[in-house]
Amino acid sequence: MGTLVKLKWISLVIVAVLLSPNLSAQTQGFTLEQSVRYALENQKNIRVAEFDMYMAKQQADGILATGWPQVSAKFDFTDNISLPTFILPAGFDPMNPEQPVEAQFGTRYQMNAGISINQLLFDATFFIGIKGARVYEDVARIDVERVKEDVVLEVSKAYYSALIAQEQLKILDANLKRLKKLYDDTRILNENGFAEKIDVERLKINYTNLQLERDKAGRLASLSKDLLKFQMGMPVTADINLTEKIEVLENETAPKLETALDLHNRLEYRVLQRNVDLQELNVRRLKATNYPSIYGGFGYTLNTQRDRFGDLFTQKWFDIGYWGLTVNVPIFDGFGRRAEMRRVSYQVDQLKTHMEILDASMNLQLKSSYTQLLNAHTSLETYRKNKELAKKVFNVAQIKYKEGVGSSLEVNEAESALSESETNYLNSVFEYLLNKVEYQKAKGELLNQYTDGQ
Repeated sequence: MGTLVKLKWISLVIVAVLLSPNLSAQTQGFTLEQSVRYALENQKNIRVAEFDMYMAKQQADGILATGWPQVSAKFDFTDNISLPTFILPAGFDPMNPEQPVEAQFGTRYQMNAGISINQLLFDATFFIGIKGARVYEDVARIDVERVKEDVVLEVSKAYYSALIAQEQLKILDANLKRLKKLYDDTRILNENGFAEKIDVERLKINYTNLQLERDKAGRLASLSKDLLKFQMGMPVTADINLTEKIEVLENETAPKLETALDLHNRLEYRVLQRNVDLQELNVRRLKATNYPSIYGGFGYTLNTQRDRFGDLFTQKWFDIGYWGLTVNVPIFDGFGRRAEMRRVSYQVDQLKTHMEILDASMNLQLKSSYTQLLNAHTSLETYRKNKELAKKVFNVAQIKYKEGVGSSLEVNEAESALSESETNYLNSVFEYLLNKVEYQKAKGELLNQYTDGQ
């Protein structure tokens, strides 16, 4: 009996140990970096782009495979249930020389087994095609990086949006607590004849409106967190906490403009450059179609023909073998290749012109994003100071009101100004964070900080 109790106790301990990690893992804490890294591993859009990359690699391997020997084997078996009848001219039958002769030729059973090998010996377009396939594979790889960069951008924006919504809730809760205390103090003053009833009612209305605003903000905060989970590739039913702190921005310094933009850091530019390379290879391929192509072939076959099925495996087989070369020499195609070559050449020039436009556009984007970030930083500093000043004004107004030298209207105005300054500060933080991400993207550094430049 004692052993049975022990076993039950051990079982309960094992179950508790197994369940405890799940219970603690129900709510996960995520910093911005952890959110981005989770998204880079779980976002379905990245997976879709990776499939394109895998297919591009297989396409390159498929082109390379055409340069290897193409070997095939073949086996045939035929049962001539009814042999074909041929009509021979008159004179073949000496017994009846004036009549045509009906004759059947062949055997009932036939069997063949053979092997054939074909080999590309020379084709100028083959090697250019391999290079083009590798370039196309590289374009697909860069496109994966581009999708990852978009994921980093969207997750960062969603995280900041959810974080600001979370901080807004904290501010509203603090305002509710502050307004509730002010309402209770004023109600007591009114009961003792030191405050008017209208002051109490005015504060009650403000408190009710603020409670309604808090409820709306709570639902928006929940929606913002769901959007973040969606951008991360996480089930929206999962429960997460945002552990990043707004306070880390207190020591943010003004950004410095980086005038030297390395265009190769921008994925859009790299994709365009590789497309130029791809079209230039296409021009070379079209030129190479003017050269001859040479293929070699070899075949070896064994066959037998018998009237009895068993003789197929006991009687002699006969062999047939061959080898040969095939040379294809293009002579005239009605100027079709020349027209196609000119079209592709124009396409190369067009892409190079797009690169020049993109160069100027990216440099302008860098300066524009820097200006917006600098303005956002200036606003952040201003609203931070305004918030501190509004807090001091409210404290003074509250003290004056308690001492009987200030009015409730002055307190209400100071409280409204404090709430407004806190909201403005949060909005300026959000604007600064978004512009900071856009500036990192403009420099081509947004993805590198999460992939170590790989």
